[in-house]
Amino acid sequence: MKFRAQIALAAASLAILSVSPVFGQENPALLDVLVKKGILTQKEADKLAAEAAKEVAVPQSSNALPIKIGDWVQELDLWGDLRFREYYNQLQPQLPPPPGATAFDEHQQRQRIRFRLRLNADFLLANNFFGGVQLSTSDNRDALSQNATYTGGFDNYNIYISRAFIGWAPEPGLTFVVGRVDNPFYQNDVFYGQDLAVNGLVERVDLHKLLGWSSGGEPAGYSKEGKTPPPASTPGTFPLELSLIAGQFIFFNNNADSPYSFNKTDAYQFETQILTRLKLFNGALTITEGPAVWIANDAGLGPTGVLPNGQPNPATAPVGGSGVLGSLNNTGPFPVSQRDEFYLFAPGDVSVQLGRLPVAV
Repeated sequence: MKFRAQIALAAASLAILSVSPVFGQENPALLDVLVKKGILTQKEADKLAAEAAKEVAVPQSSNALPIKIGDWVQELDLWGDLRFREYYNQLQPQLPPPPGATAFDEHQQRQRIRFRLRLNADFLLANNFFGGVQLSTSDNRDALSQNATYTGGFDNYNIYISRAFIGWAPEPGLTFVVGRVDNPFYQNDVFYGQDLAVNGLVERVDLHKLLGWSSGGEPAGYSKEGKTPPPASTPGTFPLELSLIAGQFIFFNNNADSPYSFNKTDAYQFETQILTRLKLFNGALTITEGPAVWIANDAGLGPTGVLPNGQPNPATAPVGGSGVLGSLNNTGPFPVSQRDEFYLFAPGDVSVQLGRLPVAV
């Protein structure tokens, strides 16, 4: 008899939970009938009614599971983009053909159908930490472009980790970033490619925020200079923005046990920029100037042997099993050695907001 009562109780529970909206509308008629029939005690009926009320209070989709994110994640932004393009160029060599050349192409044409896919996850964490990850297409790991070229009709295409960084902004106007990041400098296409990313450390000090010149209130994050027009000024704030941006980038990790002195030192690149923006007429007119210094240290980039003149021998660079440059080289590596390169440059622009149309020179 006890076994039959348990079966009845289980069946009643299933029935009540399946019609839980009834109890959400305060209609316990079915429970009253089960109590009068002796199938449920009043205590059991009250417990089932409370469980049904909880189900109504927190409705869930029957065909979807919730995504759980820790409370230390304050914001998560998932986004991506897909682009198609036809790329065509024609080159006409300016030098005369070699003597005796019979197959010299004076008009070199190239046409490619290309696409770019990018998948991004940007996140803000507790205690002013933040970060981001990006997956993107590319041809042969080429850091200068995220475009992939359509080849055979049934080919698949690789996807790469093109961004992976984490940062910390302990104070408004003070930011530290480590990893593979977007180019942090104000730039133009003369020196950097649009899709170029860097590996290493970045520090940014926004003096106008630290000194209270701006209104502040911006969330912690990573400033991607040159990606979008500069934002308009907040009315009533000082019109001058002054930032110090510095980066220390790892270009090549050499073998410390190499017998050759040029191949012992790791290759690094350094850049430091003073970025100045003067915003007038509430941001309708912006004048930007970003003088910078760029330095590459004296180091070899992969070759393990020397030429008779003592210089690195390109033929001795590590070679992978497929005949391409080894894992320590990029697809388009820096020249065989980088010898104390030093550049000074000062990109700038004047931006005017004409209604909804931004114009920059």
